[in-house]
Amino acid sequence: MYQEARHSTVKHVAESKGVSEDTVRRALVERSEGEGEEQEPVKHLTMDEFSVRKGQRYETAFHDWERGRLARLEL
Repeated sequence: MYQEARHSTVKHVAESKGVSEDTVRRALVERSEGEGEEQEPVKHLTMDEFSVRKGQRYETAFHDWERGRLARLEL
């Protein structure tokens, strides 16, 4: 989402991903705050499923519990 939002509008990314514009903005801020600096690994990872369209489409988010933000997953 971060990469797509860097080259498009927040509104377009939100619509294409089925999330709110606020969610896209938070992802941009959280990711940009950590750029260029070495991060400690996530120790406590939480997972949350949420409905984007009630009963039709679900998403999963991973959170860094200690830092209180979305987790950056590097595979």
